Amino acid sequence: MKIHSLFTLWFVGLFVWLIITACSLLTKTTDPNGQVTYSPAAGVTNTVNTLERLNEATKTINPFAGVVSIVLASVSSVLGYVAKKATNKANQHKAMLNSVIAGIERATMDGSDTTFIKKRIEDIARANGVFTALENHTKTLHALK
Repeated sequence: MKIHSLFTLWFVGLFVWLIITACSLLTKTTDPNGQVTYSPAAGVTNTVNTLERLNEATKTINPFAGVVSIVLASVSSVLGYVAKKATNKANQHKAMLNSVIAGIERATMDGSDTTFIKKRIEDIARANGVFTALENHTKTLHALK
């Protein structure tokens, strides 16, 4: 029974370590269109897969194999969730930047003076679905002054 307790403690410790470091263990890729995608780093994915195979192989002698399976599935889910959130945030920031740039370019092409640039940026940000986020970032920047 003592070996099983140490084995389970080792798995729980690994789970905690993976959760704590999940945010820093993402791999960033950018496609030709500029879309950013984050995914769990290969080392983390390989470690989780190896532990799943080890757990499956020791299922007959490990009374905690079911709990370990749940923990490893949770680790995979958390890593996927963190990667998805990071991807969404990065792409939202890119869309906000593109809205600002396009608004300035459109206002300049229209021959508008600078009073219309803000309106053009707002229009493009609304069309891109990032107006609220851009407005919140702007308020945050004004608060820092």
